Amino acid sequence: GTPSLGSNVTNLSLTFTLKDSSTVGGQQTATLTKPITIFPLLSVTTTSLTPGVTTTPYSLQLAATGGVAPYTWTQVSGTLPPGLNFTNGLISGTPTTPNQNPGAMVFKVTDSGTPQQSVNSGNLTLAIAPKLVVTTNSLPSAMALQGYSAQLTSTGGTGAITWTTTGGTLPAGLSLSPGGLISGTP
Repeated sequence: GTPSLGSNVTNLSLTFTLKDSSTVGGQQTATLTKPITIFPLLSVTTTSLTPGVTTTPYSLQLAATGGVAPYTWTQVSGTLPPGLNFTNGLISGTPTTPNQNPGAMVFKVTDSGTPQQSVNSGNLTLAIAPKLVVTTNSLPSAMALQGYSAQLTSTGGTGAITWTTTGGTLPAGLSLSPGGLISGTP
């Protein structure tokens, strides 16, 4: 029958008969006991890389299926962000420089089978966001029954920044907007 490419298929024995074309010729039968093993096709299952953040440790193991483990990984093209290393499928280290528009990288996985299979990943990108840091160190004083307004500030992060109060309580009459503006009349 036709083997499935998604699983190992093993035939325990095969018997072959060999005949020549003469009428007085011979016939030979042989039974082979070494199994035939069909390994599934090797494929890279990592289709995207989790973004990183500067000064924050990063670790991501590329994954593959099929073929015969153990696998050997190499980087075919592209450049890892500064501070990161690639060792046999593991991207690790601490990114040092933000890069939110990274170039593509391609990785190759090779199995241990005979015959050996190898396959490249698709184009993978690894964005590195600048670390989000609160830059407001203190707030101005307020006077009772007078309008108050103070803007909280930050650097880094990606996308929209949202502020919330996670500890303590603002004085009565003041509120914090998602944009970081503390305002009202205490």
